[in-house]
Amino acid sequence: MRIAILAFLSILFYSHVFAQGQDKRNIRITAANEQKNTLPGSTVYLLNPDSTVIRSGAAGASGIFEFTDLGTR
Repeated sequence: MRIAILAFLSILFYSHVFAQGQDKRNIRITAANEQKNTLPGSTVYLLNPDSTVIRSGAAGASGIFEFTDLGTR
């Protein structure tokens, strides 16, 4: 269940990408449960629209993980 929620959040927040120059982007995600409590150490996945994994990582002590230097399509 936790992975499914994080996968959904990854896709949802993919639309909230902030540009860092013309060809690099970052995505910052806060892993949280249904009660909005952060989930430190959670595995976070960034997925393509066809659900293949682009990148993954572990959220820090504050439940935040940032995917950096993402290229544009």
